[in-house]
Amino acid sequence: MEARRDSNLAWSAFAIGSTLYTAFSITPAVRGESSAEVFDTVHRLAGELARWHPPLQLVTQTVFVREAADREFCEAVFGAFPRHPQALTHVVLQPPADGARVAVEAWAVGGPQVRVQRESPWRVEVRQEGLRWIHVAGLYARLPGAPLMAQAQELFDRCGWQLREAGANWRSVVRMWWQVPDILGPNGSGRRYAELNRAREEAFRQILRPPVVDGAADGPAAPPPLSEFLYPASTGIGAEPGGTLALASVALTGLSGKGALLGLENPLQMPAYCYPPHLAAPPPMFSRAVALRLPEGLWIWISGTASIVGAEVEHPDDPTAQTEQTLDNIAALLSGENFARHGWPGVEAGLEDLVSARVYVKRPQDVPACRAVCERRLAKCPKLYLIADICRPALRVEIEGVAFVGPHRARAG
Repeated sequence: MEARRDSNLAWSAFAIGSTLYTAFSITPAVRGESSAEVFDTVHRLAGELARWHPPLQLVTQTVFVREAADREFCEAVFGAFPRHPQALTHVVLQPPADGARVAVEAWAVGGPQVRVQRESPWRVEVRQEGLRWIHVAGLYARLPGAPLMAQAQELFDRCGWQLREAGANWRSVVRMWWQVPDILGPNGSGRRYAELNRAREEAFRQILRPPVVDGAADGPAAPPPLSEFLYPASTGIGAEPGGTLALASVALTGLSGKGALLGLENPLQMPAYCYPPHLAAPPPMFSRAVALRLPEGLWIWISGTASIVGAEVEHPDDPTAQTEQTLDNIAALLSGENFARHGWPGVEAGLEDLVSARVYVKRPQDVPACRAVCERRLAKCPKLYLIADICRPALRVEIEGVAFVGPHRARAG
């Protein structure tokens, strides 16, 4: 992995075969009016993309804004990104922790064997040497006055439609992001997050339900238990009140004969989908991580991770200790011992292999403490610090990311 960072821009780059993947984290170098910050951020990203050889093609850009009034402006400006009309834009109402009005996490690819094509306003596809990456983003709830469960079901339906149009389905999905305004709901009860979990449970049950065959003597076969389903890696995180429920996802097809996928659970944590009812009813259905093994290396999508050991919050009043525990949890998740217990001996990764990260901090006053830990333990990784509420009242920080390791550490025996 190559990496570079300054005070407002960081990137990392790694190759899968002949294709170069690049992750950028950018905040504006100028501060002031929204338009000035947005145009500065776009200009800096465009300049970075232009200097690479082979030329990079922008795939996705997740734009984090401080104020709801800036969402449409950012959609218009980033959506008309110069020389990159194929790029997909997803705008989220999560304030950058440094006080900026805008920040962006962007992914781009380059190489002779890669093609990027915009297939709809909400979908872009990347074809690379037989693999097809299907990115769906920019999905915002159209029923803002409805219960959150109904909003989530509507987004599941729209995302599923995009997958079907691409010739894929929910079993192809490896990563999801949910941004939930006022995630803890009235009085911090967590009711809105519970509604999202109910929508997830119902959606995954529908996915696993076998088709009814007309004339079948014994009816359809019983579906496999949900515990055997490869849940996507996922983040369900708060967004500022005044925003809308939003969904983005990544799916992968064309893997047969080229590699393998593995859902990872954490040796320090109970699987989220096994949480007891007093903590989550129904439980959140996601994998702690999903790993993709290819001959050229190992790609790992790390779900939103917090200071939870077993199923309980550790260090409830200490943001520094919570950040340390969160990174300890991610390190345990990526360890060779954990891959071996999942049936992939000889595979390992570490915190030093993270190529992109988002650090969500509940309270602005905790940012310096969380940042100090992350800058020490994730020194080279491009990352954004964002203000966002988290799914349990006692949690102060949540971290997600992507890790990549080369083929010398990515082969299973």
